[in-house]
Amino acid sequence: MPSSPRILVAVASAAATLAFAAPAGAATVVASPCIGVAAGTTNTLPIAGGGFTPGATVTLRYASSIAPTPSFLGTAIADAAGNFAAAPTPPLFNKFDTQDQTFFLSATDGVNAGIVAVTKFRQVRVGYLTTPPTGKPTRTARHTVRGFPPGKNVYLHFRFGGQTKRNVLVGKATSPCGIVSKRMRLLPTRSRPGRWTVYVDQSKTYKRATRPQLKYTFTITRTFS
Repeated sequence: MPSSPRILVAVASAAATLAFAAPAGAATVVASPCIGVAAGTTNTLPIAGGGFTPGATVTLRYASSIAPTPSFLGTAIADAAGNFAAAPTPPLFNKFDTQDQTFFLSATDGVNAGIVAVTKFRQVRVGYLTTPPTGKPTRTARHTVRGFPPGKNVYLHFRFGGQTKRNVLVGKATSPCGIVSKRMRLLPTRSRPGRWTVYVDQSKTYKRATRPQLKYTFTITRTFS
């Protein structure tokens, strides 16, 4: 049901088939356990590593079970202690409609190719979806929210004509990707034909200044049989 999404504030965070080399030595690489990717914002993937040759260029590559051939992600320079930090742009999802995907990450030493570290991370699209996406307002659907700070409740605020018609608790966002879902009617309040707005945030009541917050609009039309 949600359409015309507008993100008011982005929410901030079997490998055997992959073509990555096995880790060697004491080198390590760590990425944020989950990255929320939001349209229209600058997204980054924080990465840190250690145990590399001081001054070496460390090459970062990613892959997935769908696309196991490693692809270039970025580079970083190891400092005098062999550590590095980087924040490249996250990889693209393998499919346009993918909402949640696991990626594998490798970091390869530019001086000693035998020094390689491997890890993995999840990536989700920050947003709100209903399954099915359309139908009669009374139709039961699963409402899913992704990418909000974990450990806090997520709410939907259904508004019409500038007034809040209902505030709905979806549930507590789970770690690490801030995902929560709930089955209920597509429009869990009395429906009226016209343009509706649903705000998604972590406040019990709608407040325009709440951040982070997502905004979606949809239209209910009257049908005649």
